Amino acid sequence: MPDTSPHVLMLANDIVAPRMAGPGIRAWELARTLAAHTTVTLLAPLAEPPVPPPPSLHVASVPFGDDTALHPFVAAADVVVCDAFGFQRIADILPERTALVADAYDPFLLENLEWWRTHALDVRQRRMREDVSLLARLFQRADFIICASERQRDFWLGMLAAWGRLTPTLYENDPTLRTFVALVPFGLPDEPPPPASRPFLRGVHPAVDARSRVIVWGGGVWEWLDPFTAIRAVALLREQLPNVRLVFPGMRHPNPAVPESRALQAAQQLAAELGLLDTHVLFVEQWVPYTARAAYLLEADVGLSLHRPHIETHFAFRTRLLDYIWAGLPMVVSSGDALSEHIAAWGLGEVVPPEDENALAEALLRVLQHPQEERRRRAEGFAQAREALRWSRVAQPLIAFCRAPRRAPPPLWRLTPVEEAKPAAQKSVWKQWWKKWR
Repeated sequence: MPDTSPHVLMLANDIVAPRMAGPGIRAWELARTLAAHTTVTLLAPLAEPPVPPPPSLHVASVPFGDDTALHPFVAAADVVVCDAFGFQRIADILPERTALVADAYDPFLLENLEWWRTHALDVRQRRMREDVSLLARLFQRADFIICASERQRDFWLGMLAAWGRLTPTLYENDPTLRTFVALVPFGLPDEPPPPASRPFLRGVHPAVDARSRVIVWGGGVWEWLDPFTAIRAVALLREQLPNVRLVFPGMRHPNPAVPESRALQAAQQLAAELGLLDTHVLFVEQWVPYTARAAYLLEADVGLSLHRPHIETHFAFRTRLLDYIWAGLPMVVSSGDALSEHIAAWGLGEVVPPEDENALAEALLRVLQHPQEERRRRAEGFAQAREALRWSRVAQPLIAFCRAPRRAPPPLWRLTPVEEAKPAAQKSVWKQWWKKWR
């Protein structure tokens, strides 16, 4: 009997490979989770999955600049799942019958306020106009929208109301609007982290041995984050804990089109000025392979996530914290974002005010004095968090929609041509960065 289940096209805007960052990880894990319920095709600029995909998941590469190759995949899909930058590749070829899921877990326009902050005002204004126009075009067409937190949901609902998407018909169908805008946060694997087959840090890096107290900074160093307070806190700690080590694993982004951030360069300079570089503060060049990330975390004593107080923070969902939770790694994090509230509620670590190196040093000292005891006493909270954040659990609203896709009621009005984004004039965010920084 032929398979009559809806066919889902997952369109990733970043590489899916043995070394990959958050957007690629999310696309890969959601595609794998969906493939347990329906047939899925995952397309990425580079698609070389870290492990073999299940039989119901087809994976293929479609590089930027080869958008005509997308046509047969889009034509065959009953549902397309993509973010705003994936949508601009297919906006003009998406059939009217096809349901569109907008993945809005990353409010990128708020990140871009920080990313482009040092540029001229006219450049920043043009960038914001392009971001808002692209989101408007995506949300005018979307049939189902997923995001990472209640804060994000409120943010997007305000935009959707302004753009005429919160219609009486939509409300009649569901007064909660959760069948239109639902929470599908970043998740973590159902399986526990595998034990390491070999050491990755201790005894491998010349500055890290069995007695070192290791603080790990998961993920990249971006303009909206705060590595500087972490480095200053280590300077305060080194007298009391001479064996403290702050490790930034994976400074070279796996996507070659992504330039090195200014924040990373400034962090390295600060560590050198304080006499910490390569002794107490370590920058590891290679991005950690996706299947090896647990090994780094199981060797660490505490995970770190810090940011400065700004609007991006309020709506952020720090995906690096999910791996800390998966590995049962006690953490110290800045207050202000949605996940920090869960960290405090589950008892997974310490929450400190942003940009307070003294409070951070004190919190790190409390955790690092007896790291194994910290893991043991927080074990119950980690078990609760892991259960709540499994991919198979958090993806349920998306699974339900993709098994029974539907077109949403039309908006109250259509944007005028002036308000609409012009796809031909816009480029993927990676391509824009590449053109500027190459």
